[in-house]
Amino acid sequence: YSMELEKVVLPGKLKAIAGGAFSECEKLAEADLPSGLEILENSAFYKTGITSVTIPGTVTEVGYGAYKESQVAELTLEEGIEVIWGEAFTGTQLKNVMIADSIAHMGPSVFADTPLENVTIGAGLESISNGAFANTNLTTVTIPENIAEIGEYAFANSMLEEAIIERNDVYIFEGAFSGCPLKEIDLKDGVVAISDYAFYGNQAESVVIP
Repeated sequence: YSMELEKVVLPGKLKAIAGGAFSECEKLAEADLPSGLEILENSAFYKTGITSVTIPGTVTEVGYGAYKESQVAELTLEEGIEVIWGEAFTGTQLKNVMIADSIAHMGPSVFADTPLENVTIGAGLESISNGAFANTNLTTVTIPENIAEIGEYAFANSMLEEAIIERNDVYIFEGAFSGCPLKEIDLKDGVVAISDYAFYGNQAESVVIP
């Protein structure tokens, strides 16, 4: 497509958007997804000027790098989405994210390198992927009981000062919270394992290990 595109009106009967379909259309600011869309492939809107996105629940999987390095500042993930593949929103302008309860899997670095300040983790997710929230502006996060694993460098170099981990038998992988200005670390009874450098470079004044 032309690099000069500023707006695209997608037909209501559209079922699929192919990989890289609008990739690097940096002037593209508006392309609303139709409510019946089913397939959103890799890098579909990579590096575009789109600022607001609603992904309908009919899209079960959001492709790798779908909106990577675009200008997305507002995102709605509707119930029905099951998978968000890696780097789908890396390098965007997101500040708030609510992960739908239907989402069971997220790929690596999905929200990394964004100015993200708030995230609500849905009840369907079982693990936080590697680098998912690395290099963000998160200052506090609640990790609910459904999360069994916190992946490598999941929150590395973010602005986290407080992390509330609600599950007892959680596995914390390498570097998960490295480089964060965490002030207090309170781990509950039943933590399965804490890997290398999990809290490396923190500023903790208090650490409670059961």
